[in-house]
Amino acid sequence: DILQEKGYALLEARDAEEAILVSGRRCGPIHLLLTDVVMPGISGRMLAERLAPLRPEMRVLYMSGYTENAIVHHGVLDHGTAYLQKPFSAETLAQKVREVLETVPPKRESTKAPDQEFQIQVTHSSHAVVIAPTGALDMDSAPQMKRTLESLLDAGKTKLVVDLSGITYLDSEGLGALVRGMKRARELGGDLRLCGLPEDARRTLEVTRLDKQMAVYPTREHAVASWG
Repeated sequence: DILQEKGYALLEARDAEEAILVSGRRCGPIHLLLTDVVMPGISGRMLAERLAPLRPEMRVLYMSGYTENAIVHHGVLDHGTAYLQKPFSAETLAQKVREVLETVPPKRESTKAPDQEFQIQVTHSSHAVVIAPTGALDMDSAPQMKRTLESLLDAGKTKLVVDLSGITYLDSEGLGALVRGMKRARELGGDLRLCGLPEDARRTLEVTRLDKQMAVYPTREHAVASWG
């Protein structure tokens, strides 16, 4: 593949649904989404819009057999959107990818509250350890969450409950810290269970299908009691 030959690491998906799953499993950044405009089920634009809240760093390059003017004229894409008309050569693809990656990342509206100090409160109970972060769980604070979870797991505390009722924002890095903690806890015979999800965080888990993989409870009391 020409992009691999140019040194890019690729994550492949057969359709939009699989792309959402791949994104959910990816803990690190995704710098570029290369997608067809028209796909069965979820369109390329809808896919990009679903991933945008989780992947604010991600640029998007669309492909289609239609001309760019036709795509824009029918309202499928906005004017100025990065676009490749099929068919195209491997070199044209590589050049366009580099061009898009060198542009400034798109500014997207964020629900992140300004100047929120991130803190983590840890409470030990007879059944589990409750970790309660407050503030934005994002690229800046994810390392702190990761260290907290690793410290507890290293100390043999494998029954964990993360109460997200105090978070104001959740991005892919913050979500990745939780997923890594869950995986390690399960490897050690325990689990990491979530509770108190704000609506934005709940939608994030639904989009990435992680709500099917992680145990989610409505309240801290329910989550702690599940360890009884």
